[in-house]
Amino acid sequence: MKKYIREHLHGLWVLYLAFYLPWFFWLEGHVITFHDMATDFDRSIPFCEYFIIPYFLWFVYVTVVWLYYFFYDKKEFYRFIGLLYIGMTISLTICTFFHNGVTLRIDVDKDRNFFTWAIFQLHAVDTSANVFPSIHICNTLVCCVSLFRYKEFKGKVLFQTGNIILAILICLSTVFLKQHSIMDIGGAIVLYIILHMIFYHWGPKILARRKNKTAQ
Repeated sequence: MKKYIREHLHGLWVLYLAFYLPWFFWLEGHVITFHDMATDFDRSIPFCEYFIIPYFLWFVYVTVVWLYYFFYDKKEFYRFIGLLYIGMTISLTICTFFHNGVTLRIDVDKDRNFFTWAIFQLHAVDTSANVFPSIHICNTLVCCVSLFRYKEFKGKVLFQTGNIILAILICLSTVFLKQHSIMDIGGAIVLYIILHMIFYHWGPKILARRKNKTAQ
């Protein structure tokens, strides 16, 4: 039992949520006035309540990937949570100093169907503020690209097809539910690209140079 605990101490990184969640909900409760990130293009996108399914699947997606790496690949787990947590922290930092949001939401009839009821519940706990850059989008890209690059899943066409389709549907859900704007998505993509370069390219090259210097 002690050996198992020692081998899985990296699970303590779940405690990041004890730092992230209070910060997130503090912003949700204090940011009342904000810069509107909505564009005319966003307003032209039709509302579709059925996208609440892939929107909520995001929580399952991120959790399952987190758990998979936690149990099966500690090295990849650290890279994954590094991308995930740094992206989330940067996003909240931006929202702390640059109050932003969207004025796109529409009132939904919670008694119309299951989907509108679910959206009503979402609106009750998640305001339309603190949207740029979108954590939903950034974390989706982290999961999708990580799984696409992971050695154990290379060549598994069906799995990767499902991975990409799910990621696309999650991204689309943010605009079809009027949760985010195109600007939020663009900001998340830029943020992810920077993090991707650090963790997959610049970081490994720097570590390799240091290792070579040490070996000489």
